Order: sequence, then structure tokens, then C-alpha cells
Amino acid sequence: MLAVLGAGYAATAACSAGQQTPQAQGPAAAPASPTETGSPSPTGAQSIRLKGEGTFVPFAEGETAVVYDEKLVPSGAKGEITVASKGEGTMAELSVDGLLPDRQYGAHLHVNPCGENPDDSGPHFRGQEATGSPTATAEESPTGSPTGGPEESPTGSPTGSPTGPQGYAASSPTNGPTESPTDTMAPSPNGTATAQNPANPVNEVWLDLKTNGQGDAEAESKQPWSLSESRLPGSLVIHAKPTIVTGPQAGEAGERVACLTLTRAPNNND
Repeated sequence: MLAVLGAGYAATAACSAGQQTPQAQGPAAAPASPTETGSPSPTGAQSIRLKGEGTFVPFAEGETAVVYDEKLVPSGAKGEITVASKGEGTMAELSVDGLLPDRQYGAHLHVNPCGENPDDSGPHFRGQEATGSPTATAEESPTGSPTGGPEESPTGSPTGSPTGPQGYAASSPTNGPTESPTDTMAPSPNGTATAQNPANPVNEVWLDLKTNGQGDAEAESKQPWSLSESRLPGSLVIHAKPTIVTGPQAGEAGERVACLTLTRAPNNND
């Protein structure tokens, strides 16, 4: 009997020795973030800077400042345009010297470089496609738009401000169209608006000028969209008249009297 009990005890001890108590396990490791696995993180729009400048002369190969009407752009007149795009915005700055004094001119970015003929610069460059009229109103007080619009002359044209011609509010995301980026690359049809494709200073770049007594003027425009390497404006065109801002002729500004070809320029932080 004692032998049987001893054998049973030995078997129980052997069985207990073969079993190991499970060790406590910690929580499962969190999955690695995209940056830890080497996956690229989203990046913003790249920085792009364009520039055009020079003394306006009749067209010749290699000239980047071209005059088409020497009565409205006298000999010796100069112009300079800078277009800088970074993140989700674009800033354009235009200055001119030596145009006719106390006069208004339209000015817009166009899709092609300057050429021998005024129309060689093509239609307006458009950075943002719109499907309706701008939300900003053209009704302004004599001192400018209540939303930060331009100070206006008695005729309603701008004096060269960052807010676009004739009473349009600043080109900000809240005032612009809300289409997706895939809808923002179509140029306007030669500056002529339609109900489906209206021209305005939010989806295009308008830089109307009003010269002082010496024929000098400056203008700037801020847009809520960025440029892309695959599609850039080719020129800045100065027109004979202020830009029409409403109705079926919105975007038109008379004859093309001068042109500045845009080329790539180093970024300020390069």
C-alpha cells in the first residue's frame, strides 16, 4: 500500500514539474506610425517664384518686355512683375514706371509668353475654376470695401491694392469658389465670362493699375490657390482699359498694349 501511494506521489510530482506557469504578457505593441515605417507624410504645395521685368520695347527675339502700343506705353516705360506661390496661396506684385500719368490700365496674368502679336500671350491664366459669380459684392463705399477691398477712384477703379479691381473683396478662401483642386486648371475663354465659367479676380489674377502724375503705379493680388509645376502662367499683359468686373464681358479690358514674359526665379529662401 505504501508502495502504491509512493508511486502515485512520484507521478504527481513529475506532472507538476512538467507544467510551467504562464508568464504575464503586456499589452500588444502599437502599430508603427507611417513616419516610423518610412512611408512619406503628406506635404504641402511646393514653393514657386516667377518674375518678369524690363524696359518695354517693340518685339524682338529674346525680349521679355514688349510694347504693342507706344502711345499708351511711351518709350522708356518699365515694368516688373513677381508671382510667388507657397503652401495654398499665391501673391502677385506688379509695378510700372513711365506709363501715361493719371490713367487706368487693366492687367492680368496670361497663359503664354509674350510674342510678336498681342494675342500670342493667349487667354487669361486661371488658377481656380468657378461655377458661379463671386460671393463678394461690387457695391462699395467711397473708401473701399467693408471686407478690406481697394480704395477706389470716383470711377470705381482700384488704386492698386491687394484686393482686386473695382470693389471685389480680398481673394481669400472664404470669398472664392470651393471647387476641388482638380477643377482649378482651366483658363478662362479669352477673358469672356459665361454663366458656367465666369471670370473674376478670385479665380484669375487681376492687377489693374492707376498711375500717378509721373505715370507710376503698383498693384498686388493675393489668391487662395497655389501654382503647380505642370501649369504656370506665361506672362503679365497690360491692357488699354480697366477690367470689366460684371456681366458677360467680365474680365475684358480692351486692347493689349504691353507684355512681360514670366520666367522662373530663385525663391527668396534659396
